[in-house]
Amino acid sequence: MGLQEAIDEACDVEFPVECEEMVESCSEITFETQNGSVKKLGDIAGVCRDMPDEFHSELDFRNHIYSLAPGDCIGRQRYDDRGSQPQSDRDTMSM
Repeated sequence: MGLQEAIDEACDVEFPVECEEMVESCSEITFETQNGSVKKLGDIAGVCRDMPDEFHSELDFRNHIYSLAPGDCIGRQRYDDRGSQPQSDRDTMSM
């Protein structure tokens, strides 16, 4: 199961829901990262020390997880579908 599917499973609750309750309910939901390691959704959800009191919607919870997810949870980092190179690899020209 990937990150999105894990979030879908966790969001099978009635919103709004208290943050502590949501973190506890997803503490055993696991997913596989892009590099093949397994992580618990609750570990990511509970990282933030300054959590809101409640999640008002599934979108609130998704945004919370995406903002805290480590890099190996996100596929195709720095992907550019236009074929350009990252700025640091280009020759710089001064005008």
